[in-house]
Amino acid sequence: LFLRALKQESQRLLRPAAIGCGVLLALLTYAGSSHFLVHFLLFLALYSAVLFGLAPENRSSITASFTCVCVTFFLLAAYKVVPMVDIYAGYSADYIEAYANLPEVAKQFLPFTAWQSDEHEFNSYVGIVGAGMILIALFCWNRRTAPLLVVGLIFLLMTWMPIARPLQQNFPIFESQGVFSRFRVGFLFALSCVASFGVDWSVKRARHLSPMRNRRIAFAAFVLLLFALTIDLRFTNFELRQRELLRDPYPI
Repeated sequence: LFLRALKQESQRLLRPAAIGCGVLLALLTYAGSSHFLVHFLLFLALYSAVLFGLAPENRSSITASFTCVCVTFFLLAAYKVVPMVDIYAGYSADYIEAYANLPEVAKQFLPFTAWQSDEHEFNSYVGIVGAGMILIALFCWNRRTAPLLVVGLIFLLMTWMPIARPLQQNFPIFESQGVFSRFRVGFLFALSCVASFGVDWSVKRARHLSPMRNRRIAFAAFVLLLFALTIDLRFTNFELRQRELLRDPYPI
């Protein structure tokens, strides 16, 4: 929705797609997850800032879209956001969980293993098919990929202890964030957007190679990719992860 808003005329202030983006953020707020609200607001702000620097010709559109999102979000979510600000203003997490070193940062992309009870806070396995789509997108580079990768890498660095600790100690917005490994959600969201370019290229390639460029072949390729990704994630990662999440952490 935000990307669609950027395509509106630069002089237009009310952008339906940006309003829709603000509505979704407000719904996320009322769903009760303050952590993920911070993550997605931060993602949107960083993405806008990166675009602002990389695409100076679109700065007016970027500013108008981001402003429209923020105003819509605040008007709809103020009933809950204002009390949340008051509560978190006096709260500081007395603990911090993050990846201690770079090997641990890399280890999160391996399949889930029950080596500790809270590994669901640290695991980011994307599957063989997902990784393949990301590599294809990187191979078929385009200018839309760069901002997503930059923002994703920023989120990945936030999960690293040497970065996480100064953030928690010096920036108010991060004081309430005790589990910095959760910022990997922003990195995975960026990767999923990048992977979509790989899926798009694969589907177009399948259509190009099919007889008379049949659209059904392209659609079948898309469904096959989604099916393969689902099977990979379910049998490699999901079932073991589900057993660990449902296990009683405090057995009597």
